[in-house]
Amino acid sequence: MSDDYRGLWPGGSEPWSAELEFFHNAYARHRVSLDLVPEATHWFDQDGDRVCRSVYKHSVLWSRTMILNKDDKVPTLQDFMSEDEAEP
Repeated sequence: MSDDYRGLWPGGSEPWSAELEFFHNAYARHRVSLDLVPEATHWFDQDGDRVCRSVYKHSVLWSRTMILNKDDKVPTLQDFMSEDEAEP
């Protein structure tokens, strides 16, 4: 783990809940309290809007979807990165 990455997290290490995404069902009969897993990133409806609440300033979870034809080459990491992003 690099010093730069370690510096993103309080206490100097990534907590187990850093990338836990909790989606709350607005129509649930028995709703789950946000306080049950306070360090998770919580997604919930509030006044008709989808709201995200996170304890941590930084997030490493991301995704990108590429739809390929069967004859296309399999993408590499570089295919997903812009020129200004550093390779991990």
